[in-house]
Formats: sequence, structure tokens, C-alpha cells
Amino acid sequence: MSNLSIPYLIKKYIFNIPTKNTKLKLKSDFLPLEFKKANSVDYAKNYAWENFGIKNFSANKLADLNTINQICTKIFNITEGEVQFPPTVILKKQKNHGRTVGTYSDNSIELIEDNKFISTLIHEIAHYNHELFSKNYIKMGKISEIKEDMLYPDYSIFEKFSKHSDQKLIRSHLGGYATSSPCEFIAEMFMNIVNEKKLPRQLFELYKEFEGPFYEKFLKHYTSNNLFI
Repeated sequence: MSNLSIPYLIKKYIFNIPTKNTKLKLKSDFLPLEFKKANSVDYAKNYAWENFGIKNFSANKLADLNTINQICTKIFNITEGEVQFPPTVILKKQKNHGRTVGTYSDNSIELIEDNKFISTLIHEIAHYNHELFSKNYIKMGKISEIKEDMLYPDYSIFEKFSKHSDQKLIRSHLGGYATSSPCEFIAEMFMNIVNEKKLPRQLFELYKEFEGPFYEKFLKHYTSNNLFI
């Protein structure tokens, strides 16, 4: 009998969250993408669809569409084409009182315009891929999330993470939010890797331990570019 709650089963199997991109390229077919700024909204949207399978792509400014495409290209190249993107990415203008806001649900990422929306985008792409590729993702959220998603909550992975000897190291290099759950650690680590922040190799081993996506590709990128502390 499944240990998943009814709301989670509805979300997972009726809305099918998340789904793999049908445009995923085979590893043997990978060629790095060369980003070029679009001079029209239609061109920017077509670039996102053809290369990343992002079908519903909107923002108020062409410059923002180009910025999103540029960072998606970077992630695509670092992961050698293995990264998945949801079919919907929306950047909205909305007052958020200075807070960075982003949500990932129903196969979509929605962002609020601010000067940190790219970091938020990378963070949400990380959640999307972590859920796709980790068999234990449902056990890696915050306590409230695990309780909501599981009929018989299993806090074992959360507890292992919260008591881990590397908590101080995580806080030191990634910030306090990364210590709140394994899922948030993976998302913050993913974001800092894409932004090429200098990091200790020890955090990469922790990233692997909690089933972070594209570990081998990220390790290769950091090694070849001498990005370890």
C-alpha cells in the first residue's frame, strides 16, 4: 500500500508533476548551445521552446526573456543537455515588498520581477530536477511538507540532514535557508554551482549524498574550471 497522501497522489499522477521534457537530447547527441540575444519576443519564445521545451514563456520585457534564456543555456551546457525545464516559465510584475518570490508547481515556474529573479529561477529549476531524478524527494522537504505529502510521514532523511556534522559548513557557504531541509540545501547548492561560486569539495559530497541532480556534471565543471576552494 502506498505511503503517499491523497493530495500528493492527485498532484503527482493526475497533474503528473513533474514531467520529463520530450525534447530531451540524447547524451551522445549533445552539442553546447551558443546563446544569442533575441531581437523580438517571438524569437525569444521560439528559442526557449526549441531548446528547452518551454512552451508557455512570458515576461513583460524582451530583456528579461533574453536573460532567462541565457541562464537556461548556461545550465543546459553545464549539465551537457541533461537538465529538464518545466513547460511553463512566467515572470510577472507584482509588488513583493523586497522579497524574492518564486513558485514551482503544476509543471510551471512563476517568478516575480525583482533584481534576484534569476537566482530564484535557478533555485526552482533545481527543485524541479531534484524531484524528477531523486527517488526520495518526498522525504526531503521540511517537516510540514513531509507531513502533508505522506500518509505515514518518514522524517528519517530530514533528521539525518538536520543533525549532519556539515550543517555549519552549509550555513557558512550557502546561508541559513540551505540548512532548513535537504531539498532547500540541494536547491541552494545547485544555484551557487550555476553561479560558479567557489565552494569546498565537501559540499559536493553532501550534494551527492542527498541525491542532488547532475552531480557528475557539476563535479566535472568545477574541476575543469578550478572552482573548488
